Amino acid sequence: MTFDPIGHMMEIMEAQGISVLVLTPPYDNIILFDGGFRQGLYQNYDYAEIVRRLERDCAQPGLYLASDQFEIQYMILSLPAPAGGEGGGVKPHLLPRGLT
Repeated sequence: MTFDPIGHMMEIMEAQGISVLVLTPPYDNIILFDGGFRQGLYQNYDYAEIVRRLERDCAQPGLYLASDQFEIQYMILSLPAPAGGEGGGVKPHLLPRGLT
């Protein structure tokens, strides 16, 4: 049996009503970072600025707590790139038979 730790964490958070978004290059879904808040507030918000800030301020793997000018709170988990790949991620793990 395989265990996807990130997928499992996302399911738990979503069950608690916490919005979860996975961002990987080329960040095609960046508009969902704030639930589309800025898109609704501004006609031409440049989400590329959020990408630049994430790449600059969250480059090292770790847990980052942030808030924006609207006092929206974010928790950003930056994961190391998988071996031989680009972008962050954790591969599913094969669980020992005794744990399944």
